[in-house]
Amino acid sequence: MARAKLVGNLTKKKGDDSMLCFTFLKILGININPRATLSMIDVLWCPLYFSWIKCNVYDMAKGPLAACGGIFRDSQANHILSFSVFLGEGSPVVAEFMTTVIAIEKAKQMNWKKVWVETNCKLVVLAFTNCNLVPWKVKSRWQNIGFNSKMIT
Repeated sequence: MARAKLVGNLTKKKGDDSMLCFTFLKILGININPRATLSMIDVLWCPLYFSWIKCNVYDMAKGPLAACGGIFRDSQANHILSFSVFLGEGSPVVAEFMTTVIAIEKAKQMNWKKVWVETNCKLVVLAFTNCNLVPWKVKSRWQNIGFNSKMIT
């Protein structure tokens, strides 16, 4: 154990984000070299026109599992509705599409006509004008949303 601690503390290798790795290194008494911080970008929330609702969607896929969620806000940034869904097995791309589909389905359930869905996935944005980009696992729900390309600006 002393040898592992000596060698471990001499290394310049950066630690990872794993809790198991963190715990293991702490038990051995090895100092953790943190990764460099990612660059930060200031993002300002811009209010929408009166009577519009904005939904920011997020997804997460780790290993074979995926989940998603979204938050709806009015034009004054007041929280209206949130959702989160465990998707089970799924890739990051499927999670991106499912998040958008669920957000639009929620908006339809609430009978909202003026909804702005914001995603960070360019593939999802492009799929609104080219449904051939939609993964087959999501395609039937995507087509049942009931929008047309004239709705996209």
